[in-house]
This record gives sequence, structure tokens and C-alpha cells, in this order.
Amino acid sequence: MKTTTSPYDVSEHLRTPEEMAAYLEACIEEADGDAAFIAKALGEIARAQGMTQVARDSGLSRESLQGIVRRPQSKGRHNPQGCVGPWTEVERQCEK
Repeated sequence: MKTTTSPYDVSEHLRTPEEMAAYLEACIEEADGDAAFIAKALGEIARAQGMTQVARDSGLSRESLQGIVRRPQSKGRHNPQGCVGPWTEVERQCEK
């Protein structure tokens, strides 16, 4: 008998702000300074909340937010490792 699998999307399972905060905290602990890992976690949380809503609440366009999530290695104000600029807003939205 052949085993079948399907992709797992964590954003489908993050329902409450507490779950999102716990997930982000666990990812930060596991990341060991890896900005791409943290950006991926933030992207999953943003998808769980709805990218459009997170973008609206943070003052970014949806496209800008998606670009930040896709290019976490970029330096400067969009650096998720330092949680500065828009990431601070995204993180605040996760606390709501």
C-alpha cells in the first residue's frame, strides 16, 4: 500500500493571538539568528491573519509585505532579525 502525503500549512492551524505568539516565540528560539527562518514564521502568521489585513494594519501595501517575507535576507529597515520598521508593526498585530 502506497502512503500518500499532503503539504502541511501551519498558517491553517494558527487561530488565536496566543497560538501565533507561541509559534513566533518557538521559531525565534529555534532560529539561532537566522533571519530567513524568522521571516518565514512571520509570513505564516501574516497568512493566518490574512495578508491584506496585516498589511493594512501595518501601513504597508500587501505587495510590500509579501516582498519582505520573500526576501528576508535584505538589509536595512526590513530586516526581520532585528524586528525593526514594518516587522515591529507586524509583530504588534500578532499580539492583538
